[in-house]
Amino acid sequence: MVEGLRIMSFGVLFDFTGNSNVSKVIKTADLVKESWFLDAVNYKQPIDLFVVIGHNPIRPSASSSTFGTLYKTIRSTRPEIPIQGFGGHSHVRDFVVFDEMSTGLESGKVHLIRVNFGGGYRARLQHGSLPSPD
Repeated sequence: MVEGLRIMSFGVLFDFTGNSNVSKVIKTADLVKESWFLDAVNYKQPIDLFVVIGHNPIRPSASSSTFGTLYKTIRSTRPEIPIQGFGGHSHVRDFVVFDEMSTGLESGKVHLIRVNFGGGYRARLQHGSLPSPD
């Protein structure tokens, strides 16, 4: 007996063009046509959930988001399996419903706050929208 969830996950980046010559960024429109990706989406064993995580705005209407392309590709061949997206890049909290079985969440801003203690600075992470410490 198999216990737990069977999850197929992918990590993606927005269509970044500022990488160095020691790395290669594959555009999402090309990625979803690659055989390894299509083989993973069409995996013969049962899949309970697709999870897509990326440095990428979660809302498909955002100009740099590629989640819509990923969602449409997965959904076109696997309409019965939920998709959960986790994004980040636009620095806003966001939640989107792709369909009745699929949603996306973007966590929002994380700020580094500087606090002066007797001439020295200490830093701490703070979640949410805060004014600049300067």
